[in-house]
Amino acid sequence: MFQCLSAAAERRPTSAACDSNTKAFDWFKASIPTLDFVTTDYRELLARQDVDAIYCAVPHNLHADFYCDIIRSGKHLLGEKPFGIDLKANEEITKVIARSESLPAKPTHGSSVFWE
Repeated sequence: MFQCLSAAAERRPTSAACDSNTKAFDWFKASIPTLDFVTTDYRELLARQDVDAIYCAVPHNLHADFYCDIIRSGKHLLGEKPFGIDLKANEEITKVIARSESLPAKPTHGSSVFWE
């Protein structure tokens, strides 16, 4: 589970994690020594000053809500394709990205956003 995070010490420190499954917290704490905060509410991550970027892995039908909230908070987003479950969700996400002045992203054709 979450093997991609197990080498976290080699990257910028991971300071916080969020999961709706509280059983994952023990794994996070044991595997990421820099972790000092866990929560089941992603909005708590958005409010934290020590969180610069968020890797968001949620079901596709939640992409629009989560991605837009993350982008509006000024955090950097690493999201999964497709950006939204359908064209309407994708358009909502790309509009929020386009309005963001602080993030190096731009909407493109199709269902993805490519970072410059």
